[in-house]
Amino acid sequence: MSKRNSLILLVVLVLVSFVVSYNKTKSEKPVIKIGVTLPLTGDVASVGIASQTAMNMALDKWKTKNTKYDYQLVFEDNKLMPSKIATNTNRLISVEKVDAVASIWGFVDVIKGIIQDREIINFACSWGTSASEGEYNFNHSTPPLLKLQL
Repeated sequence: MSKRNSLILLVVLVLVSFVVSYNKTKSEKPVIKIGVTLPLTGDVASVGIASQTAMNMALDKWKTKNTKYDYQLVFEDNKLMPSKIATNTNRLISVEKVDAVASIWGFVDVIKGIIQDREIINFACSWGTSASEGEYNFNHSTPPLLKLQL
């Protein structure tokens, strides 16, 4: 076999092995993208960063399980400003094509107004009861006891 043919064969083998290894590492599961808007900068960044770290840790643990879907988190900084929360939510839905949106604290009505009629799940950890109103809204926070009964 000539050097040229040997070189062509080597290149083809390398390409075939690359394609085979790429296909083995690629997941066959559908991906569920969760967009998260948090205060990652500003006065309360420490809470937003702690929330981001906790979510990443939970996702890393979840990835070790044999689940039906693969999950991906997409984070956006909202500086705890309503205008940034609205911009982030629109970007997460329109550009990132997320399947769900998650947030903490107030301004949940901003997100609810944007996702209304889009069938996108909204996870919040917010005060009050309005965060869980509606078919696609869920609040992971216990509202304060309004009336104590003895």
